[in-house]
Amino acid sequence: MKTVGISVGKENIGIVIMEKKRITFSKIYTLQKEDLGAKIGEILAQLDIEKGSYVYLTLPEKDVILRSFVLPWMSKREIESGISFEIEKYIPFKIEELIWDYSYRRFIKEKKILVSFLAIKKKQFEEIEGIISSQDLKLFLVEPRFFSLFRLIKNRKEYLKYKGLAIFDLTSLDCSFTFFFEVFALFNRSFSLKGLASKLDLSSEEIRTKVSEEIRFSLQYLRRHFAFLSLEKLAIVIKGISFNKEFFSSLGEDLEIDMDVIFLKELTAVQLEEVEKVEAYAATQVDSFRVNFIPVRKEKEGFLFTPIKAEKALFKFFLIQALVGIFFLVSMTIFHQMKVDKLTT
Repeated sequence: MKTVGISVGKENIGIVIMEKKRITFSKIYTLQKEDLGAKIGEILAQLDIEKGSYVYLTLPEKDVILRSFVLPWMSKREIESGISFEIEKYIPFKIEELIWDYSYRRFIKEKKILVSFLAIKKKQFEEIEGIISSQDLKLFLVEPRFFSLFRLIKNRKEYLKYKGLAIFDLTSLDCSFTFFFEVFALFNRSFSLKGLASKLDLSSEEIRTKVSEEIRFSLQYLRRHFAFLSLEKLAIVIKGISFNKEFFSSLGEDLEIDMDVIFLKELTAVQLEEVEKVEAYAATQVDSFRVNFIPVRKEKEGFLFTPIKAEKALFKFFLIQALVGIFFLVSMTIFHQMKVDKLTT
């Protein structure tokens, strides 16, 4: 059975088809003024994909609602009420118009609860799902594109240890800064450099100034709204065009943050060049991702905003419990047998 990864960018759609963990097809399609759902349907109709294959979809930030906030210490039952109150204040949509879910983390020392809320418009989701179903395919996963890059970066050995990790996507003139704590996406800031240049050139003083300003603004927002969290590493992803090592080194020293620069082609073993292809590939790597995300609501046969199957984590938990139980029973049996042998002697 084939696996289809689709990544929707601002101007392009990337398609990657996997078969037995191998890329058998990859291509970039131009997204002009066509309706997104119709364009996806048109592309899928052209490809030779087995019926019943799974589709993993990555959407741009503008199509996904990400909100995070801090709640006072409360019971699990009260958390959803607190979320509903926060959403009504800050999101210009009725909760009934969204498909949504959340994850949370308790901080005992601070007596706070950190909530990460993700949503997509129900109408858009149902439209895309309907078009994919009309091709006899199954929509398995929907996630924002910053999750895809995060999965590939966090899966690298040197990044597993970081709790506070920010990713600055500088692979094109449309950039974004996303902060993650553990496996929670807390905020995303998107901005464009198109008003400064027609192509990404890090030797340009204007672009370097803008990049520096945006990183500063993002760090200020982080420190203002999440003062009890710390940024341990900032990973800047670039395509390698006009790379300026001195600029990033001096910027890291100036901002007093630990900063790495990662080339896009280093994130995949197959060295894909286009960011949409990399994100499409990353979406298909859910099962191989070593870091467990918090599983959220299950949507039919797949997951919405869930980068790992919940069943695997659940199976692992019960397997460990079973092994501990067996070890305890065997130990007690040996102990009692030894007592019986001693009394017999």
